Amino acid sequence: MELMILFGIFLFFSIGSISLLIITGIFILVKSIINKMINTLLLAISFFSVAFGFIGNLFFNLGELGGPLQEYFIFIGFITFVIFINTTFYKKQMKIGWVILIIVVVLGINQIVMHHLFLDVAIKRGFPYFLRVSLDFPYIFIVFNWLTYSCFKAYKQLKKHDIQAWIKARYVLLAISSFILSFHNIPEFFQPKDILWVRPSNPLSLLLFGITTSLMMFYAIIVSLSWFMPRSLKRFFNRNYSRDLEEDFTEEELMKQFKIQFEGC
Repeated sequence: MELMILFGIFLFFSIGSISLLIITGIFILVKSIINKMINTLLLAISFFSVAFGFIGNLFFNLGELGGPLQEYFIFIGFITFVIFINTTFYKKQMKIGWVILIIVVVLGINQIVMHHLFLDVAIKRGFPYFLRVSLDFPYIFIVFNWLTYSCFKAYKQLKKHDIQAWIKARYVLLAISSFILSFHNIPEFFQPKDILWVRPSNPLSLLLFGITTSLMMFYAIIVSLSWFMPRSLKRFFNRNYSRDLEEDFTEEELMKQFKIQFEGC
């Protein structure tokens, strides 16, 4: 009974994080269309792709067998995510951006191929499984920490300027949440043998599912707050800011202000 209650809580975290990503994606999509911003449009596509991948796996084929379907959506989401980062932070430094993109493409294709090749032996937790999970780690780690690095680099540049503190805080929040999520596949290494992923009857499997969904929920909340930052939170970050706090920015103005001060640094 207790395990089922925990399973319900963790399932709520999973559904909640997916819902937040979709809502945030819709918000960014609308802003992108209104302001004609291609880079944030890519971010919206990324959120939708990752969310739809988890939906397909969670509701239509819960467990390892849903892997291939999920991986196609994850691949699209990760590629558009990296392109968003490159076009936002590295327009004048695209060489490093291309390198990261190529690495992510190779690792992503590898995950799709391995999911198909080793589909029938996944629950045995043999060498093919650990090989796939081991290669999945740098795939996830590079994607999310590319944003972590870019946001901290942006923050270091922006803190030199007289800009409202909540704008700077956005980059710190995105960096921290991305760094934490970059480790979210580690529980897969400890999944019990002969047990499909997400089985409430197995305490260890349930615990690992809980860790994963908690990380996802944390990431989704922080990302949503970063893009939908309420005025009360803006005032909190701006509590030591001396200028007029009533001034607000559109997403287009924020991105333009950022690019003027960041590009070429």
